[in-house]
Amino acid sequence: MNPSSLFNVNNTHFQSINTDINYVEPALLEILPELHKVPVIHMISVFKALAHMKRTATGPDDRLPFWFWKEYALELTPVITHTLNVSLVSQQVPKIWKTANVRPIPKVTNISALDQLRPISVTDIIMRLFERLILDLELRKPVSGFLHSDQFAYKKDCGTETALLYNQHFWMRWLDGHSNFVRVLSSVFSKVFDSVSHRVVIDKLKKVPDINPYIVNWVIDFLKDRQQRVCVGKVKTPFLPVNRGVPQGTVLGPVLFTIMVNDIRPTSQNSLMTKYADDIACSIPVGLNVSDSASEEVENIKVRAEENLMKLNLSKTN
Repeated sequence: MNPSSLFNVNNTHFQSINTDINYVEPALLEILPELHKVPVIHMISVFKALAHMKRTATGPDDRLPFWFWKEYALELTPVITHTLNVSLVSQQVPKIWKTANVRPIPKVTNISALDQLRPISVTDIIMRLFERLILDLELRKPVSGFLHSDQFAYKKDCGTETALLYNQHFWMRWLDGHSNFVRVLSSVFSKVFDSVSHRVVIDKLKKVPDINPYIVNWVIDFLKDRQQRVCVGKVKTPFLPVNRGVPQGTVLGPVLFTIMVNDIRPTSQNSLMTKYADDIACSIPVGLNVSDSASEEVENIKVRAEENLMKLNLSKTN
């Protein structure tokens, strides 16, 4: 099989993962002019974002490298600001900005199946800049106040080491107390970024207090009618439509995913749950005066996964 045909197979495979044949478009929120203020992005914010842009890869906009936006920030700021504000007031994202180049990244050294490739989306630079502005100006504060402290991914000054130390603190405290041992349940979801239901994640986004309905409706449009293609080297496959998932490589993808799993909580007040993206650990102290709630916690995670239309990766769940 020649490279072009092979990448077309990859393209179709990734589309199948990102496609929901029973797709239900999320309902828009009602906009009440007397209550809801139109969000506005000011030119100074756009100029700063352009002028301080760091080296980054291009997506489908491969003829407009990062230095173009940075070098001509002053000249581009007025028209980009106007375009972004029109997008917000209309609650629509330009279709040309809803495309992505997908890079198949191997999960293992020797690849024998398509499932061993992870699709990483690279979108237009200007779209990522817009997402960053939306996140910083409209979403970061309400979302940060809404999320539980058990999520350690995508946070400043947090990482896997922080999560491990946090767990270790409780393990040692329990073992120094009345616990004989600590049972740790590890759960990982399968292709979770690629299979996120738009309806489910938007329903959860609507529950976050103090998010402007204009922004919620804009995110709905951001997710729908997306197209992607596999690109490797100089080979580019045709664009294919997708209607499921939050693209890995976007700015808003991780934010939406943390909202998606935020309501997965332990059933027992004695249990400790920590999350790092789609990895969930539930620690349970067991002793004479502390009952083993492992079976209840496992069932709880299974139920939550089903409610969220997510699948557990049983090969990595133990």
